[in-house]
Amino acid sequence: MAPIPKKARAAVEELAAAIGKALEKRREEGELEREKQRIRELEAKLAEAQKEVERLKTALAVKETIKVEVKPAELRLPAEPQIRLPSVVESLDSDARQVWALLKQKPVKYKVELMAAFGWGRRRLNRALRTLQNRRLLKVEGRRLNAAEPII
Repeated sequence: MAPIPKKARAAVEELAAAIGKALEKRREEGELEREKQRIRELEAKLAEAQKEVERLKTALAVKETIKVEVKPAELRLPAEPQIRLPSVVESLDSDARQVWALLKQKPVKYKVELMAAFGWGRRRLNRALRTLQNRRLLKVEGRRLNAAEPII
């Protein structure tokens, strides 16, 4: 084997250095491209999140503007029941008796309707409804409230 001349050795070392620099540059470009891709993904997620925020803001604004209005003319309070109430119902307090009589006339879908019909607050109505439920005089089907026949 013949020794490698100095010129050839210098050229090989120069070529190896150039190849090393090219490989390093290529690796850096790959890392740069991966980071750019990650930035694009994060920007897409941010855009989706901003759309969701706008959708929720719109939903909140709509919710705040919508009110459930109950027309008092739809529900009439019974003046005095013409028929004799069952003894179980007569033994109830006056609030529960009024609610049962109204529900007997016309089932309602929302508690708000009852509160508007009587002019009561939520606490007073819930107390009367709880009394009726404890005595099994109230049927709750989804949101609909119905008066149940007393078990004698």
